[in-house]
Amino acid sequence: MKLIELLAVGGAYVDINCTQFPFGEQGLLPETEVVGDAYEMVPGGSALNFARFCANLGLRTAFIGKVGRDKMGSVLGDLLEESGVQPELVTDPETTTNISFNVVNSSGKSIMAVVGNAKHRLTSEEIETKIVSLLPETEYLMLGGVFKLKKLLPVLKPIITAAKNSGTKIVVDHGRLSDNTSQEDIKFVKELVTHADYYFPSRNEFLQLWSVSSIEEGLARLADEANAVTIVKDSTNGALTLIDGKIIHIPAYSVEAINTIGAGDSFNAGFIAAQKEGMTIEDSIRFACATAALKVSQSELPTREAVNDFIELRK
Repeated sequence: MKLIELLAVGGAYVDINCTQFPFGEQGLLPETEVVGDAYEMVPGGSALNFARFCANLGLRTAFIGKVGRDKMGSVLGDLLEESGVQPELVTDPETTTNISFNVVNSSGKSIMAVVGNAKHRLTSEEIETKIVSLLPETEYLMLGGVFKLKKLLPVLKPIITAAKNSGTKIVVDHGRLSDNTSQEDIKFVKELVTHADYYFPSRNEFLQLWSVSSIEEGLARLADEANAVTIVKDSTNGALTLIDGKIIHIPAYSVEAINTIGAGDSFNAGFIAAQKEGMTIEDSIRFACATAALKVSQSELPTREAVNDFIELRK
């Protein structure tokens, strides 16, 4: 049995989230004092949120990121341990830990202010060294937000090789293509997908990367180019995959959303947790949809028990 069931890598933040701020479409105005309801301080960033979701679903989880040798770096390490995530943080006295200050109004609209530079100073060498050293004890390696973490691209090939040699499953959720995404970057990520065991793009990410006009067309094309279990997340429409040449659509659960941030990451975590339980692909997607539904409709992170109860009540 491997000690780490899920290893994630990415930008690490201390998130300070403040709720019930009374602002409208104009946002927060200068020279005014606006009083919110409550606040929390939690680990943040897409990859780190994914790691937290996995830990909350009972997976032994570790996270690689970079922090400064400062107070907030220490705070982030403590917050990770409190979340059940094993911190594998690179510390650097020349950087400052990333902090994200988020205010949310009663309608769920948010304003974000970010400071710190540690995320952008995580080097290719640091990423490769950390990942490769942990792969022998890792069952699943999540490579998420690859287009945001461009320094990961040059070391993808040695990481893929090391993962294959250690029997580690590769999970890819590359994120959105930005305006400065180069053709070379796209080529790198397409090659990564062909080596992946699981691939979890959203609809728009999928259509854009593979230059296809529909999810169905893309799934059929990818079946000829890659062996990855490909699940395309289609927001409130649910998710689609291809099994034995047949398109399978699993609808989303209908809930009243209060915060959709992290819905995709919670879906990914739910799917992997379900696969660890030995569920079929279709049942794993249902479990993932239920995990995402709970994430967007409540303030607490979903647990395995809560997801199972949610599914049982809606049979």
